Amino acid sequence: MGDQLIDKVHFHIITELFPPSLGGQEIRYFEFGRMLKSKGHAVDIYTIDHRGDLPAEEIIEGMSIHRVLKAPTYRRRSLGMPRNPLIIIAFTLLLGRRLRKLSSQDLVLFNQWPVLPQLLFGRSLTAPTCLDWCELRSGKVWHALQLAMAKSTQQHLCVSSALRDLLIGTYGIDAENIRTMVSGLDLTKYRPSMKNRRALLFLGRLSAHKHPEMAIEAVDLLRKRGKRDLELTIAGTGPLLDSLRSHYQQGRPWLHLPGQVDEQEKHQLLAKSSLHLLPSEREGFPRTVAECMAYGIPTITTDHPDNGTVAVVHEYGCGMVCQPGAHHLAAAIDALLVNERQWDLLSLQCRRGAERLDWLTLYTELRGFLVEDD
Repeated sequence: MGDQLIDKVHFHIITELFPPSLGGQEIRYFEFGRMLKSKGHAVDIYTIDHRGDLPAEEIIEGMSIHRVLKAPTYRRRSLGMPRNPLIIIAFTLLLGRRLRKLSSQDLVLFNQWPVLPQLLFGRSLTAPTCLDWCELRSGKVWHALQLAMAKSTQQHLCVSSALRDLLIGTYGIDAENIRTMVSGLDLTKYRPSMKNRRALLFLGRLSAHKHPEMAIEAVDLLRKRGKRDLELTIAGTGPLLDSLRSHYQQGRPWLHLPGQVDEQEKHQLLAKSSLHLLPSEREGFPRTVAECMAYGIPTITTDHPDNGTVAVVHEYGCGMVCQPGAHHLAAAIDALLVNERQWDLLSLQCRRGAERLDWLTLYTELRGFLVEDD
């Protein structure tokens, strides 16, 4: 965006969901926006009211929140899609009226989701535009769509170095026009502590592609093999919560399914857990992995083509990668429980890696890309 920008910029962030909705991307934009505001930039957030009862306009920590459309059914599957496409179209059309009023002194940052706003407006606005990528998906349709997205804005951000390499090599984005902005943290909130080596954790949205049931089945296998002191907490909410409780809770006193946890409860879980299990098919740079790194908790994840956690684990040395399946996951858990020296090394690498994720560090690295230096 270069010469078009001045020291203090008015950021307009377009994202499908925002707190009080809970998720990695929601927290990413809340904390990124708050950090920008602390540096003197103006921040407006344009999003969907996923509950239907939230204020249309609101100020949160100095950020102006614009809930452009009330859509309490947005998260329900519709027409075979995980999000309601009619709501996305309506949101995009309402958004267009606002974005066309912006000037070259503004900067529009599109979340990758939903995909329609950047495709329609990314190259037609007077204001500079930037697309923030969190993941890539496989398949011919997604490949074609991602090619179009790669051309939709002037600049690009992405959540990991591996994703940046793919966007440059596969989708032709100029290396000068893309930077990595990982899932940042306020490290003052994270205090590594002594771990209960038998306390395992799955933390995140309970969706089918994340396979929380695989974590349960893996611990089941280990307990049957004599590791009867293992406990597993699956913390989070989502479409699988009720079915997990009905199918797995009975007869497993070692399994804890608390549902959604607040910040204090989350930090209590992170403080005591020794391993983070994420047998997911599809991720970018999960915030839960970043938070576990800050607490010195290694992550075990599974080797799926669309699972960006694999690249994160390799880049930061913050865990292990195994093949999909409960037996493979159980073997990886057992390996780290038995080999304490390896766990200690991974835990140390987690904490060192987390130092690179501090929001202030990230802002310093990105300032010359997003805004001109002071």
